[in-house]
Amino acid sequence: MSTRLAILRLISIVFVAVALAPSCRHSTLQKTPIKPKTVTAGRDLSLYDNGGRQGCGIILKTELPKSEASLQIARNFIWEHWTNQKRGYVIVKRASVDAESDAHIFIEPGESGVWHVVWTWERIFGNVGTRDVAGEIDDMPDIRSVERKIATDKDYRYLRDTPYLSFIGNDGKEVSYL
Repeated sequence: MSTRLAILRLISIVFVAVALAPSCRHSTLQKTPIKPKTVTAGRDLSLYDNGGRQGCGIILKTELPKSEASLQIARNFIWEHWTNQKRGYVIVKRASVDAESDAHIFIEPGESGVWHVVWTWERIFGNVGTRDVAGEIDDMPDIRSVERKIATDKDYRYLRDTPYLSFIGNDGKEVSYL
């Protein structure tokens, strides 16, 4: 009987200690709300020239000229805003056989005043392995330079003589292209 009394006394002491410790109450149940990431990251879009929605999703071969013309509009918009140091925002849709994403591209001064390009991917649909990535948002590395190029026979991305943009990161290496 004394062992039973000792256990009941211990339970009573623990119960009272927990009840009197408000900082411990429900601490494992409360979670800090996570603010969802957005593609605009709180930017005031009224400060940016709007390049609209360009690019294309999955297309038929007959739609290729229209798609390429739309991409060229995006390239020209980005190049003009980059070279003239004007704020700009354009959305460029890109797709492959199993995925589609919107590239949200901002041309803007950074916190230190140095101009850069912020490129954020918004996944429309697709999988990475067995994981569905629809709705996910990913940031590209900071882009510090944009170069205008013309495709040559050695370029596998574009037909020969196609103008395109190369986006260069802090390390001097190409981060992406359009």
